[in-house]
Amino acid sequence: NRELPEARRLLERAIAQSPENGAYVDSYGWLLFREGRFEEARRALERAVVLTEGDGVVHEHLGDTYRALGLEDLARREYEAARDAGGENAEAAAAKLRRGR
Repeated sequence: NRELPEARRLLERAIAQSPENGAYVDSYGWLLFREGRFEEARRALERAVVLTEGDGVVHEHLGDTYRALGLEDLARREYEAARDAGGENAEAAAAKLRRGR
């Protein structure tokens, strides 16, 4: 969390140069989440899901954001999508579904 201002600066520059890069948009959305700016994170991460064509990590990030906003049904849907996408976060998403967390 100490490097968030520097990360913000770098990500804003990257997105300005490549606004359709889903990985950049996801990283920026996750940065907003870490800053506690959940509504802004939600908008960025919903866009990142589209840009990455449903990347599992992005679905999990969006699920965490929905959960922080108290949108449990939407969070569960995103965790299911993350689990079903496989990849590195599939088990973490499945565990969140099992725990209801």
